[in-house]
Amino acid sequence: MKICGTGTVCAHGRGMAALESVLTSGAVPPSQIAVPFRDVPFPVYAVAPEILKDRTVLGEMRRADRFSKMATLAAYDAMAESGATLENPERVGIIFATAFGPHNTTFSFLDDILNYGDAGVSPTIFSNSVHNAAVSYISHTLKIKGPTWTITSFHDPFQQALLLAQVWLDEGRCDQVLVGAGDECGMVLNYVCSQKLAIAETAAQMRPFFNTAGPAVIPGELSVFFLLSRDTSGGVQIILRQKDLPAPDLLIVDFESRQLDLRSAQIPTGCWSHLIGATPVSTAFSCAVAGLMLQRQKVYCAGNLLNGYGGINSDFLSVRLQRIECNGKIGLYKLEEAV
Repeated sequence: MKICGTGTVCAHGRGMAALESVLTSGAVPPSQIAVPFRDVPFPVYAVAPEILKDRTVLGEMRRADRFSKMATLAAYDAMAESGATLENPERVGIIFATAFGPHNTTFSFLDDILNYGDAGVSPTIFSNSVHNAAVSYISHTLKIKGPTWTITSFHDPFQQALLLAQVWLDEGRCDQVLVGAGDECGMVLNYVCSQKLAIAETAAQMRPFFNTAGPAVIPGELSVFFLLSRDTSGGVQIILRQKDLPAPDLLIVDFESRQLDLRSAQIPTGCWSHLIGATPVSTAFSCAVAGLMLQRQKVYCAGNLLNGYGGINSDFLSVRLQRIECNGKIGLYKLEEAV
C-alpha cells in the first residue's frame, strides 16, 4: 500500500511541517493541568484549542467535539497533501482506529443523565458520543461516499485498521482508503493515569511499558491519517509484517509496546513517541515519523536510540534508509519510482 498523503494533529501543531519541526528541535514541555486528588500539576501533551479553529475545514462542525475535529483535520490534511482529486467518491473508504473513542463526550452524556434524567439530555451530545461519529464527520466534510469503519481496541487498533484497508484494496472494494488513528486526553483518563501509572516529570524521563523498571508516562493526544492506494510503482509503501522480509535499517518502538524486539541488539532501535506523550495509538505517529524519514532520507536526532549506539551519531545519520519497521509489525519501505 502506497502512502499518498499524511496528516497529523498533535500537541506540537498540525501538519507535516509541524511534525518535522518537533522532530528537528526535540520535545517541548507538556501542558500542566489540575487533576482531582492530585496536589501537584499533571503533565499532558494536549492539542491546543487554536489548532482546532480552522473554519475552512470545520465550518459545518460547530457542534462537533474535540475528538471529531482532531480526526477530521488530520484526514483533510492527508487528502490535501496527496494532491488527489476524488474522481469517484464511492471508491474511497475511511477506517479509523481508536482505543477510547470520544470518551470525554461519553462521560459528559452520562453526567447529563445523572443530572437531568433521560428526557433532559442533549441529543447532539449523544450523537457525538458514539465511536463512529468522527468517521461520519470526515465522510461529510470530504464528500467521501465509500465504506467507512471504526475499530475500537486496546491492543494494536492501528495495525487492525491497516489490515482491513489492505483487504479493501486487494479485493477491489476501494481505490483509496483513508486510514487513521486518534485518541484524546480528558479529565477521567488523566485521573486514571495519575492513579494507576507512574507519571514522568519530563519527556526525557518517560519509560516504555517494556522497561524492566515499569512504565513512566506523560499522557498525550493526537490524530494521524494516511491516504493509501494500491499503487506499488514507487514512493513510501506500508507492508504489514511478513516472514522472510529483509532486515530493516531502523526499528521504531513505541511507549505502548509491551516488549522490545529481540533484533534490537543488532539493528538500530529508536523511539520518537515521547514527543507526543503516551497514547494507545502512538504506532500511527511512529509510522508518520518513519514515512517522513524515508522521504527526507534523514534520521532526526530527537529520537532516543535504545541499543548499543548510545545516541544517534554522524555515522548513523548518513545511512541510506530503505526499510523502517514500526513496533515489530508494520514495515515502511522506500521504493524507487518506476521508469
